Amino acid sequence: MLGTDGSPTWLYKQFRNPSTSKSSMAEAIKMAYAELYSRNEYSHDFNKKDFAGLVVEATGDSAESKKVQLIVSTFFNVKDYAAFEKKLIKRMKKMRSQKYKKTNLILIINY
Repeated sequence: MLGTDGSPTWLYKQFRNPSTSKSSMAEAIKMAYAELYSRNEYSHDFNKKDFAGLVVEATGDSAESKKVQLIVSTFFNVKDYAAFEKKLIKRMKKMRSQKYKKTNLILIINY
């Protein structure tokens, strides 16, 4: 969760806070997978098969393609660190709009 210049973003700072860590990851996922969330705002509730179908729809690749498989596996790996609770996410969005200006986000995932 770094800015384009490599510096930590407001989202990273929220991630480091134990009380907002999981909701900040949920926000980061929604930003990183914005194309999929524009197709279905509850993408995080899908099982792997249905989520893969959404990825196929968005990319135009086959379900068996390595690209689709990696997108799906990455999504489900980071989703384990997220909590998509509406109340926390709304609070974070309000905090962000009040305290921070919008920045570009790079989500770095190592696995």
